[in-house]
Amino acid sequence: MTDEEINEQELDRFEARFFGTLPETEAAAFDAALDGDAERKERYELFVLSVRGIRSGDKGLTQGEEQTLRDRFKAIDRELDARPTVVRSIVQPWMGWAAAALVLVGVSGMWWLRQGDTPQELAAEFALSEPGLPVLMGTSPKAMDAIMNAYKHDDFATAQLLITSALKQDPQNDTLHYFNGVLDTRTTGCAAAEASFVRVPSTSVFAAKAQYNLALCAMQAGAIPRVRELLSGITNVEDAQVAAKARDLLKRLESM
Repeated sequence: MTDEEINEQELDRFEARFFGTLPETEAAAFDAALDGDAERKERYELFVLSVRGIRSGDKGLTQGEEQTLRDRFKAIDRELDARPTVVRSIVQPWMGWAAAALVLVGVSGMWWLRQGDTPQELAAEFALSEPGLPVLMGTSPKAMDAIMNAYKHDDFATAQLLITSALKQDPQNDTLHYFNGVLDTRTTGCAAAEASFVRVPSTSVFAAKAQYNLALCAMQAGAIPRVRELLSGITNVEDAQVAAKARDLLKRLESM
């Protein structure tokens, strides 16, 4: 495997971690490895700054973050010019996006206006992807199988009808309440979803996810103190993906 291939794989991992597509166990391992590798952590932080700026257009970074990004890119450019070719080959594979970002920063002083992310933009960026539960496909049909089958086929109307019917039979079912909230979030919005998420008990396996979704709903409403309160309670839960997202979002809220 070449140095270029190694660093392209690193960039792929950076992207997967930032956009939340790494499996929970891999995300936890990534974070642990990052804490023990200062140079790699610096590269990842540079990647995050770059993507945030590119994705958010004129609402990307604070003034301090923008200056950090400018300084890092300039330092990398000087280093590339000064180092032998073999070193250049090691760093170039993950520098394509960096060079593009540097050009954008240099071309227009208005590209990043230091306005920061809006609460609604952060809520959309940090939305939790919910794949649903496995469909067991047993010989005798089960209510949850039918619900998940409809959910996974994006037949939300059918899924919601089935959940409503199932809740009449089992009104305390935490799984049903959680997925009712997920469906409401995707169809009608937070106003209806919150009522379902708050019914998920703290002992449920879905408790952390429900609380995280409540935090995103509070974010949509601009209730930042409430968001911080909810996220602070799930930064160290067993669900590694939710815990990591909660920590990352709290960090982003520091500038708000």
